[in-house]
Formats: sequence, C-alpha cells, structure tokens
Amino acid sequence: MTDRVHFEHNFAYPGRSEFRTVWVDCDGTIADNSHRQHHLDHGNYQGNSNEAWARFMEGIPDDRPIHPIVNLVDSLYGAGYHVAIVTGRSTTNRVATIDWLARHRIPWNSLVMRAADCMRPDHEAKLDMLNELKRREHRVVLAVEDRTSVVKMLRANSVTC
Repeated sequence: MTDRVHFEHNFAYPGRSEFRTVWVDCDGTIADNSHRQHHLDHGNYQGNSNEAWARFMEGIPDDRPIHPIVNLVDSLYGAGYHVAIVTGRSTTNRVATIDWLARHRIPWNSLVMRAADCMRPDHEAKLDMLNELKRREHRVVLAVEDRTSVVKMLRANSVTC
C-alpha cells in the first residue's frame, strides 16, 4: 500500500509478468447509489461536511447492483481478465465494499481504494490508482467508469473506456 492508494488481491498472487486488467468503478457504475445521493449537494462531497459524507457511505449495503455491468464483469472474469475494482471510496469503507461485492456475487481479483485521509478529486486520486496498477504490472485494457473527469484522465493515459 502506498500512502495514497490501498491495493489488495482476492487471490493467491500468481507471479506472472503482466495482467490483462479490466478497471471497474463502484458507485454509479456497478453499484446503484442513487438512493443515497441526496446526502450530497450536487454529487460533490468536497463541499459538504464529513457528517454528510459519512451518511452517504453508510448506505453502501443498500446499493443495488447494476445488472448489465455485473453481467459484463462476470463475462470478462470468466474469459480470464483480471478484474480490478477501482473505487473512489476510501479504506474506511473497505469491509462494506467487500461485503457488498460478496453478497451480490460480483467476481474480482483486486480492490484499489483511496487512503482514508485522501480528499482529492476522483480523477486525481484515480490517476494514482492507475499508476499503482501499472507499477504492479497491470495493463488496463478496458475501463468501466461513469465519471466524466475520470474517463478523460483514463483516455489521456491510453485506456479504452
């Protein structure tokens, strides 16, 4: 784990030279978080109190899976791609995130999260996450991501979205 990015594997590390990795975002991409969006003004937690952000995150267990994306992830995982769940959620929400993925039987190989104290915009935090994936020999061949600023960052780094 770097000081800004939390990275963990959900498998025995196979010691291969490169992973064909699919980047999958959580909130708004694989998880429907619309029921808790009202806790945030304009969808941007940076302008809100820590209390509002905490209430927003407390609703993670009630998110519904977005089935077309879950089906896509299932297919890619079954085809041998390395599925990296790359989320703007912080490590504070690690257990809730892993529990949610397990409850909805969403396959994954790696979980990449921001550090608990990281409050930077998603596209900046996720650039660090992309660089960490690259450092660990991951070639991100596809990203499934809903935030425009993150999509722009990924495309600027030659990742197909």
